[in-house]
Amino acid sequence: MDRHYIYIAIAIMIGCIVLYLVVPDTTTAPSELPPEETPILPSDPVRDPGGPAAPPAPAPNFSQAEQVGFTFMENVVRITPPFPDPSAADALFNALSRRAQETVSSNTISSDMAQFIGVQDMPDQAISVEDLQIVSDTEAVLTIGMNYSTSGQVLRDVALIYEDNGWKVDAVRVPDGSPKPGFETLPPEQVSTSSNPCVPAGCSSILCVDADTAGDIMSTCEWLPEYACYQTATCEQQADGACGWTETLELTNCVENAAQQPQAL
Repeated sequence: MDRHYIYIAIAIMIGCIVLYLVVPDTTTAPSELPPEETPILPSDPVRDPGGPAAPPAPAPNFSQAEQVGFTFMENVVRITPPFPDPSAADALFNALSRRAQETVSSNTISSDMAQFIGVQDMPDQAISVEDLQIVSDTEAVLTIGMNYSTSGQVLRDVALIYEDNGWKVDAVRVPDGSPKPGFETLPPEQVSTSSNPCVPAGCSSILCVDADTAGDIMSTCEWLPEYACYQTATCEQQADGACGWTETLELTNCVENAAQQPQAL
């Protein structure tokens, strides 16, 4: 009887040992799992090189380029006498590219703009948009017509560049085939035939005009070093019949040397 109970006890002990060896331990911590059983966490989308690319920057708007160029030329007209608008001068300077701002001074913006766009007087019949050419994604050229009641239309190409997230005026050029900058703006069929002599005019006497119109000329009264060069220059009728300063090597050198002199603030 006692031996029978001993056999049962031994059988129970053997069964417990077998169960212990066969059944896996479910109390193991996640950090102790084999590498192949470690849970895979989702990657960070910001740092994931295989994730979606950032959206591209918006492309420059060329209709805005046209508006900037047209407004710039409108402001050029607004700063001229007899009733110059000071706010237009600020807008003009701010509309220029960084490179263009180095060629003008906010103190002499009116006369500087006349040289910048290559005319002596501003149109009396407003301005008009003639053409817009897209050169590249960041460059455009706006052709502006400057309309005069007595001398027709003069064209200027306003070169614009995309700078600092906006369109800026980088230069104003004379289109191919157009009259040279300065006084020679009369079309051939409207060349003056006046017999009156040409005379200096304007507050600084740097304008060369027909004697009939000299009394009606109004200009700004600032003084630049190069203005002295015109005191000994020749004001006379040019080949096209219009009055103008006769370009000589002496005059050209004088203007270039004077323009390099520092201006007093």
